[in-house]
Amino acid sequence: MKNYKEGYWTKIQYWTNMLNEAIIARDLRKVDHCHCKLDFFIQREWDTNEETAPPAAKETPKPTKSFTKLRTNQVNNLTLEEIGNMLSL
Repeated sequence: MKNYKEGYWTKIQYWTNMLNEAIIARDLRKVDHCHCKLDFFIQREWDTNEETAPPAAKETPKPTKSFTKLRTNQVNNLTLEEIGNMLSL
């Protein structure tokens, strides 16, 4: 994976533009793809640059898994214990 010493803002801007284009085209697959890319690069920016993270993100540890990042088949395969752990975070 590339190391972005200047941060991930150029990637965030790029994928935001791509998301806007997908929304205008009403292409749900592209919207979903761009959303996933944005989610990834925003998280990377928060992880690598604490100054850009919101205050709550600095104080509260982020869960390692999130329902919003899981696809339907992944959610269906979770055990009750895993779901309980995710909800208690």
